[in-house]
This record gives sequence, structure tokens and C-alpha cells, in this order.
Amino acid sequence: MSEYSEKPYLSIIIPIYNTEKHLKKCIDSILNQDYKDYELILVDDGSTDNCLMICRNYEKISKRILVIHQENGGVTSARKAGLAVARGEYISFIDSDDWIEPGFYSCFLDKDSDVLPDIILASGYQNDEFLEGEIQSEKIHTRLKNGIYNYKSIRKILKREFLFPVLWLKLFKRELIQKNMLLIDDRVCMGEDNLCFYACALDAHAVMLQKNDKYHYVQHRFSATHQHNKEHIKNVRYFTDNLKKIRNIKKADFLDLQWNKMILAVLLKVIIKEFKTKKTFLSLYDMRELEREFRDLNLSKLLLEGEYKAAIRNAEKKEKMILLLYSIKCYRLLNYYIKAVC
Repeated sequence: MSEYSEKPYLSIIIPIYNTEKHLKKCIDSILNQDYKDYELILVDDGSTDNCLMICRNYEKISKRILVIHQENGGVTSARKAGLAVARGEYISFIDSDDWIEPGFYSCFLDKDSDVLPDIILASGYQNDEFLEGEIQSEKIHTRLKNGIYNYKSIRKILKREFLFPVLWLKLFKRELIQKNMLLIDDRVCMGEDNLCFYACALDAHAVMLQKNDKYHYVQHRFSATHQHNKEHIKNVRYFTDNLKKIRNIKKADFLDLQWNKMILAVLLKVIIKEFKTKKTFLSLYDMRELEREFRDLNLSKLLLEGEYKAAIRNAEKKEKMILLLYSIKCYRLLNYYIKAVC
């Protein structure tokens, strides 16, 4: 197959922000694929390290690589920028510190197939590099069998199954992902993948599951998702409002249990993240800082809303304890509890 195609079958989009240590491994893993009918869109989201320079150097060596540079707007903004110029029939997202094994794409991209699914689900590994010099790998998969699932089957599955609702382990028809990505609020910085995946899945008429265990999702100590960020607190409200919007547009009340689980997961993630970044002993200053940070969230009122009450009813004991201590502002005790059990 030729080095460059004017109309590639696949567009691979990498949103990039300050991942210079891992970016080359990510890009090289794509360039080394045996599947060649693709374009690679590198979206630098206002990185302050050498990511843009690395991207420009790769752009010089291959016509299939396109570099976009924009002011920092978050991962959703970067994905939208990539989608705006993508030409492929299918879209694949890869995080800039992840990598894929050879043959990741060739096992499920077949132009001559009788069925061209709206979404293709793959499988892989989560590599945890938090521990000192240690890497722990956990398989990312679903209990479902390989095959093609139709519209009715998809809705039944969404109601009862956890399909690991991320964007980087899947391929989407371009029109499907472009339409639904526009529904996602750029300000949502936690849970944005969940929102977009469910929005796409509810519109899909055919979904193909093809487990190949070739994607490696890597978590680093200093990844953006593991750093303290005051915007994460506001994210709870952004996420909930965005979810309500999508639920109303898609008329998907039948998925309320799943929606509630997502809200609970985002809420707990924000709370745990806040306290894991704090010192073991909270000073008076720390206490006042927490009060200021959570004032906009108004947690006590939030937990009384219908979706939160439903989510809490299905929470585990540990999760309920975290929410209880948090809602009554027992921050010191909560700090010790989170460090002990999370």
C-alpha cells in the first residue's frame, strides 16, 4: 500500500499536552503498524514542554502526519480540532502517553466486509507506573463475546454491562463521533469519555467487538488525570449538567442506573483526588482552603438531588462513608480515612 493516501480509511487523532517523555514511543508505535491506510493527526493542546517540536519533526518525515497547534483548551477541545480536519471513514483516538502493539488495526479494519460497524470495541492492558520502578498490568476487557451486535442488542447491553466507556480503546464512524463530540462540554475534565461513548453507542446500529489485547493504557505519576486541579471540583457540576443534556437529547431514561453510576464515580474521584494530594495532617489553613474550593459545588444540596440519591443507594459501604464524612465536613477524619482505604 502506498505511503500516502489522499483519502485515508482511518484517521488517528492524538490529543497532546506536556507528555514529551512518552510521546515518541506513542507515535512510533503507530508508524510501525502493518496497517498503512491512515492519517495521523497530532493535536498539541498548548503544551509548555517540547511536544510541539517533537510533533513538527515527525511531520517532516511523513506526509500522512498533520500537526495542529492550539491554545490549551482541554482534551475534548483537542479532539474536536482533530475531528474538524479528519478525512477517514473511521476515527481512532490514542492518548499521547499510551502505545499500541503491532497489528492493532489490521485485525478489524476490512473495507470488503459485509458489515461496517458504527463502533469497533477492542481490548488491551492498563499499565500502572505509579509504584517505584514497578509496572503493574491489568487486562481491560468485557465479558461479551467477539461478534457484531445490532441496535436492540446494544441497548440491552448498555443497560446491564460495563463496556469500559473510554474513547481510546475504540474506533468510530467519523460522522457518528463528529456529531456526538459536539455535545460534550469542553470544560468537563473528568468523565468526558463516558459521556461521548454513551452518546455514540445510543446512536449506533451495529457495534463490533474484537478483542486483540494490543492497546496499552499507561498511567504515570504525573499524568494530568492524577494531579490536583481546582477545576476538578467544578467538573462535578459540569459533568452532571452535560449528562442531563445528553440523556434528554437521546431520550435514554432507561439508562438511569448507568448514568447514576457515572455521576457517583466522578464525584468520588474528585473527592479522593483532593484528599490524596493533601498532607496527612490538615492544618487550619488546609481546612479553610477546602471550604473555599468546595463552596461552588454546594455538596450538601447536590447530594439531595434525585440522581445523586439514587447513585448513593447503590454505592459500597466505603463509598458511602466517604460521602457522609464529606457532606458533614469532617475533613480531617476523611483525610485519614481516604489515605487508609483508597
